[in-house]
Amino acid sequence: MRVTEGRFRPDLYHRLAVVILEIPLLCERGEDIELLAQHFLRQYAEAHGLLPKRLSRDTEAWLQGHGWPGNVRELSHLMERVTLLCPEAIVS
Repeated sequence: MRVTEGRFRPDLYHRLAVVILEIPLLCERGEDIELLAQHFLRQYAEAHGLLPKRLSRDTEAWLQGHGWPGNVRELSHLMERVTLLCPEAIVS
């Protein structure tokens, strides 16, 4: 934490830290990855006037195994690219 490292003022931290939310990384949220991917596929299909894509089992397994250094934003961008660039209805 930056306060203990001396890189952030303790008084300012305590003034700002009214509610502290600890959100796990996407790679730690297992089943949420597939749900979020499906949500983004529907969202981007609607936004671009296209039919929503579906994920193959192999693709779902790949999504689960990916490290997601960019977290939810990386997943969102990937699903938008898939929506726009993948010609098949089932993403494999």
